Amino acid sequence: MRSERTIEDLTSAQQEQLTALLAELGTFPTAETLVRCQEALNLDPDMEFDPAQADKAMAGAWAYDRMLLYLDRLRSLNEERMQLGNAIRELKQHPYPTTKAEVPKAAWAKVMAPHLAGRQEVVLNFFCVSVQHIRSLLKVVAEAVGYEIPPADLSYLDEFRHLRNHFEHWYDRLPGKTNEVGLMTKTMTTDEYRVRGGLRSDDKDRIIVIEPKKSGPVTHIVDVTNEGVARIEKIARETSAKVNELAIKHVRAYFIAHPENTPAPEDIRQDSLINVAKKEPELNPTKSQTEEGSE
Repeated sequence: MRSERTIEDLTSAQQEQLTALLAELGTFPTAETLVRCQEALNLDPDMEFDPAQADKAMAGAWAYDRMLLYLDRLRSLNEERMQLGNAIRELKQHPYPTTKAEVPKAAWAKVMAPHLAGRQEVVLNFFCVSVQHIRSLLKVVAEAVGYEIPPADLSYLDEFRHLRNHFEHWYDRLPGKTNEVGLMTKTMTTDEYRVRGGLRSDDKDRIIVIEPKKSGPVTHIVDVTNEGVARIEKIARETSAKVNELAIKHVRAYFIAHPENTPAPEDIRQDSLINVAKKEPELNPTKSQTEEGSE
């Protein structure tokens, strides 16, 4: 025996009204879907207004809008990362001078390669900062409808935190500091003092980060590559789809239980939320992010 009503239990008119309402809610981008679904519920005169639920919907909408901005910034940082990587490789391949006239260009290449590598480190830092913001904001978006982002996805995003930390705790990682092992390799004997900084990468061009811990150094693999950006976009895209689905599913379940108060589609507000576009911004990688090359 069924304990819950289904849409088939409604009259034809009620089914038509609810189907039209859900279709209307399905036309909005994610941020507005969260708010419009909550407003649709509030149109029921028998439903007591819940400020906490309204706040949760608006927080999710605001967070989603900002997440898209960080995602867009991530794409531009990835483009800059690739450009710098290509320039560094070209400089490193500069031929050894064979004539006096070739010396200035060779010297320039030798000086500029590490300089651009330093610029690339700055880009990598903000790349990882952007990923951390994307993770935090996606959590707020998901919580608006009670969606649980898969643990494997959250763990993947968390790995970028280790590279961010690598660049942000200078006071503890420079030569002679407690955790210098996290930033550099130092060789020191009675005859030699040599420090080698920079980052290593694995066979997939993912960055290897050493996290200093009391129990000993821990290695992390951070996917700052085109494939990494694609996976981050996939996580955002899947979260968006699930949030839309659950927000509308909640409205559907409510008005199946209370069909007499189902609002008409024209009762749903059409004005855009502040800073939220009516057209969903692109969540797929641009052509430049699908091209070969990483550093």
